[in-house]
Amino acid sequence: MSSSSLYITDQFPVAAVQAGWPRGLPAPLTRLVGRAREIEELERLLGRTRLLTLTGAGGSGKTRLALELSARVAPSWPDGVGWVELSSIEDPRALAHHVVLSLGVGDEPGRSSIAALVATLRERAVLLVLDNCEHLLDASAELADGLLRACPRLGVLATSRQALGVAGETAWLVPPLAVPESESEPPERLAGREAVQLFLDRARAAHPAFALGETNARAVAHICRALEGIPLAIELAAARVRALSVAQIAEHLDEAFRGRRDAFRLLNAGARTGPRHRTLRGVMDWSYELLTEPERRLLERLSVFVGGFSLEHAAAICCPDDDVLRADDVLDLVAALVDKSLVIVGDAGGAARYRLLETVRQYARERLRARGEEDELRERRATYFLALAEEAAPRLVGGASDPPLVARLTLEDGNFRAVAEWCERDPSRTAIALRLGTALHWLWFARGQFREGCRRLAAALERTASGESSASGESGASGESGGVPVLVRAHALVAYSSVLIWQGNYALAPRWLAEAIPIFRRERDAYGLAYALTDLGAATALSGDPRAAAPILEEAVALARTLAPNTLAAIALYWRGLAAQMRGEIELGRESFEEALAIGHALGDPPSNAHPMYRLGWLECDLGRWGEARALFLESLARLARMDDRWGMVQVLDGLACVALGGGEPARAARLLAAAETMREGHGIALPAEWRANHDRLFAACAKEVGEEVVEEARRAGRTMRFEDVVAEAMCVPAMGSCGPPLAAVGTAIPRVGVQAARSPENGARAAAPAVALRVLALGPLQVFRDGELLGADAWSSAKSRELLLFLLCHPEGRTREQIGVALWPDASTARLRNVFHVTLHRLRRALGRAEWVGIEGDRYLVSPALGHELDAAVFERDARAALRELKKSPAAADALRAALESYRGDFLATELVGDWHLEIRERLARLCVDALLALGGVLAEEGRHAEAADVFRRVLERDPLHEDAYRRLMLSHARLGERSQAIRLYQRLERLLRDELETEPAPETARLHERLLRGDEL
Repeated sequence: MSSSSLYITDQFPVAAVQAGWPRGLPAPLTRLVGRAREIEELERLLGRTRLLTLTGAGGSGKTRLALELSARVAPSWPDGVGWVELSSIEDPRALAHHVVLSLGVGDEPGRSSIAALVATLRERAVLLVLDNCEHLLDASAELADGLLRACPRLGVLATSRQALGVAGETAWLVPPLAVPESESEPPERLAGREAVQLFLDRARAAHPAFALGETNARAVAHICRALEGIPLAIELAAARVRALSVAQIAEHLDEAFRGRRDAFRLLNAGARTGPRHRTLRGVMDWSYELLTEPERRLLERLSVFVGGFSLEHAAAICCPDDDVLRADDVLDLVAALVDKSLVIVGDAGGAARYRLLETVRQYARERLRARGEEDELRERRATYFLALAEEAAPRLVGGASDPPLVARLTLEDGNFRAVAEWCERDPSRTAIALRLGTALHWLWFARGQFREGCRRLAAALERTASGESSASGESGASGESGGVPVLVRAHALVAYSSVLIWQGNYALAPRWLAEAIPIFRRERDAYGLAYALTDLGAATALSGDPRAAAPILEEAVALARTLAPNTLAAIALYWRGLAAQMRGEIELGRESFEEALAIGHALGDPPSNAHPMYRLGWLECDLGRWGEARALFLESLARLARMDDRWGMVQVLDGLACVALGGGEPARAARLLAAAETMREGHGIALPAEWRANHDRLFAACAKEVGEEVVEEARRAGRTMRFEDVVAEAMCVPAMGSCGPPLAAVGTAIPRVGVQAARSPENGARAAAPAVALRVLALGPLQVFRDGELLGADAWSSAKSRELLLFLLCHPEGRTREQIGVALWPDASTARLRNVFHVTLHRLRRALGRAEWVGIEGDRYLVSPALGHELDAAVFERDARAALRELKKSPAAADALRAALESYRGDFLATELVGDWHLEIRERLARLCVDALLALGGVLAEEGRHAEAADVFRRVLERDPLHEDAYRRLMLSHARLGERSQAIRLYQRLERLLRDELETEPAPETARLHERLLRGDEL
């Protein structure tokens, strides 16, 4: 038996395996880094299937993983493991004969190679490993199918960039190595990332003195992230430490990925011996040669996308009017490239999203450039994504008014950035750059990308000349300024001014608006003029002159109202209210914010709801109405968190810090202030001088309460908190009395009456109790606790794995794979569903730490009840319904109802982008919350606790602004508190809302209450 790749018990007993590396398997020259979970999962799979194929892109580590797996399971195959390397075989007809030779099987004259293999393997328990099948796919599939049918004890493990497609095959996509979550991770945390471990291992082999430390940690993390965890690419980069520092390697990679260097020259340090695909270019050449000509052309053209693409994008941009590719063929061609592991498919909000690994994209771009098509494809890309941005722009005004749209556009960050950079390289494209910046500036607001937006718009505006139209008397968009249509420039000037205001550069914005406003007046562009005036009034007020801002904002509001009750009117009202508040005109401020809020409700526009709401909260702070302020801040925060609106959140966090300080929690207040400060710094947001003074005064008041050391410690903690932890911390701010001094007195006289114990992870109210191994908080910001510890973002490989957990928790009786597929991947094919479900389930089990957490009973998957788990949504529903039933028997059940309501931190899955399956649950729980609030408010009113009842009824109206019964009850509460004018104003607001939205009048019962209030009747 020559070079025996197969060991058989009568020749090589099992004892030989136990002495060391299994005989018959190629001995690895390097150790396997990481992959412990993958090996464990593959061992389980190999015990349940007879054909397991490891698929993945070139360089992903399929062969190395298969080798380690084969060695691990060798003792389980009594008759041996046979390793067959196929990369050297080119003729499919020679495959079976090559296997015969590799296994040392006797070859008799007149007997086919297949027959010889069957005769040898028919009664043996053998694992046959076929390595590198992709270029012999049909022949490998035929051989595996024939042998498996004829040899009942045989198992086959294959590696291929494409599944074999044999009945009963389990295809397993080899994932990349885990990369650092960010480049700022400390060295001790970086050292635990698999990609970093591999880099360090191979770097030390090249340079034994190499070590990870503070000076090179960021560069190592950058390299591993840039190479996306591809083992071969990381190994080749690490080999370069012989001649380059890691900072130089990172710089070379950056330049290569920007098209300024050849990435493959850097990553060509493969061994001089061994197969041809030990260099990255060799891997890519090998894959490219196996493609059909249409597949090659599409792969090349797909390189124009940065960050990913959809099928629609590919059809629109990659299929110009030629005979090479047709739009109708894109689906089949992309699917073929996915099968061959050259295109990666993922899930984005229920729709398929595709991308190329960066190394694959660089290779394909080289090929595209050599073919002479790169310039044409980039121009088509610019035209397409500009149209996409401009079509979406009206729905983005105000920020994340359409969260699904923001999520879809966020996926195109890389493509938008690539178009902007393409424009910057040629002044003739400046108009495109200005139009793109104008279309995207509200998306930048929604994403907190102020610095990038400001830089790109400034650069584009600098490339055009300011001044009047050069089109000799011709007006409209045809007039040009510096080669750019004047209205294009004017709208860009306003967009730029908006970004400047968001960044706190109030003094610079009016200079640009002074150029834009005359253009809008001359061109009779009412929308542009209203927007420009709004920005001018805002900048003027925030610069410290709110009185000068008053007439500007009055004109802006009047003009915006003529356009319809739209988002721009709400924005203008917001700034008018803020300027009024700064002048001390509280009633005008309140009126403006409430009108903006009503517009937001009418339009269903989240930003127009959330921003006026927190300004109303600050008004309540100014009046010392702390309970009302807290309720408004918390509701606004929940909405802002769902939108990820950092600009609004920093203002809410300051407000909640003020309330926390008054509630006797100065350390929590300091953490919130520090978190807001960090958020501002990270996104380039500045505060007006007056607000900054309040912020500093709050810090000083915290220090006065507990000392500088405690505040400094809290400040450090706040500056390192993750976003979801900041939201959770803020949601735990305790309630306090409804009376108190205005904000100016903060730190010296805030009352502490009615302070409740904080509910926080520190005191155990929100962390997982030891009796419950898995606790999930899905009402409001999502949090998952395992054994009392919060699972951070780094514990989850994907959002889909979290969604799968939530879906199963909401269906404790279990769901089939098909039912799960309909909910989570409604458009997926059967084949794709099988693959993505398996990968997602694997990731979920890995995140939870134990595979037993998700079991299967019959054909249903479910979260194991035996291990102990709890979902707050289910607990709230159970407890609230039970309390409502008891309340009919005894008012004493109000305490249980209040306790249930305290767990309702926000709507179900308020901060998660998940499928539509959750909407029915969210609506049911929201209705139950409203019913519970009304019942609790009724009990409080009957007990004469009218201020508390009013707070509860306001919470109802924040959830349902047209709930007439809640309006009536709130009016009665105000009247019984001696606040008849406030009750009358509530009726007027209700009357306006009903007429505008439902074209109806208040109910007779409500109208009669209003009349009694006007007459001054006793209530």
